[in-house]
Amino acid sequence: MNFHVVLTAGLGNRLMGLSAAYNLSSYYQKKLIVHWPAGVDCNILLTELLEIGPDCNIEVANHAIKSYDTPKIVYTMFKENPTLPRDPSFSEGFIDSAKKFITIEPYDNIDIIDAEEDTDILFWVYNYFLCNDSPTALMDSLLGIYRMLNQSKLIPALESQLTSFLNMHPSIHESIVVHARRPYTHRTDPNDEIHSVDHLSDNEYVEIVSNILNSNPEKKIFFCSNCQPLEDLIVKMFKESIILFEKETSANDSNLGMINAFIEMLIISKAKFVYASSSFSTVAMSLSGRVGPSFVFFIGPGTAKDAIINKSFSTV
Repeated sequence: MNFHVVLTAGLGNRLMGLSAAYNLSSYYQKKLIVHWPAGVDCNILLTELLEIGPDCNIEVANHAIKSYDTPKIVYTMFKENPTLPRDPSFSEGFIDSAKKFITIEPYDNIDIIDAEEDTDILFWVYNYFLCNDSPTALMDSLLGIYRMLNQSKLIPALESQLTSFLNMHPSIHESIVVHARRPYTHRTDPNDEIHSVDHLSDNEYVEIVSNILNSNPEKKIFFCSNCQPLEDLIVKMFKESIILFEKETSANDSNLGMINAFIEMLIISKAKFVYASSSFSTVAMSLSGRVGPSFVFFIGPGTAKDAIINKSFSTV
């Protein structure tokens, strides 16, 4: 029996799903086959980022699920029509091959029962955890990617870029991260649909950075965003207090943009604390084995937004 996982959407969501699937396959001591096709939401292959170690027991399939390698049992979170994933191009043929669909909740424990040893199982779960919703289980699920990285290597070119940046900015280990995942047209097609991820305005980010620096004048802020104008504004306003990773693009449908995003994720993992607006930063911190509210504070609409604007930063 092998486990399969289909990973779609953006880089952060894919790595979160990979982390959960790796945890599950390790628990059951099964080989994990990772289906990671490049697409407009993440135009890079996993093998262009990592050299996965043999002890991970992972096989990477850089293609969509095909009928010839599709498992017979499918665990899916797609309730309305569990036989149809949101992007059928990622799953060509699997509808005809699968014999059993099991709809799961985002935080279900996955107990593999009544499956024959020669029956492969597919997890089609987007970015959800494959565990119960206890804090311990959720944090352990996020740490799957940390365990996997400890047995793997970065692609040498990425390792070189990361090492060069860290040598240039040794204070990054004591810095505070503010990560702004803005609404995107962060694809190269200007006519692409806008998906709202972060509802904070430029002025609110300016206030957040100002509050942090006023309470922690000795600290540096690593500011990163997929929005170049916002990065430019923060650098203009705060200059010497900002560390920035210079990049040509952050576009999801750009291979270079995804390389830059992964490097930023690795830089975030080296910092002391993160103020974040998306799961991207949660995954980033888990790369270093640190998860939970002690390391990540979410900023966003409603109460979280109010909390960050009025929060005392003196305890950071």
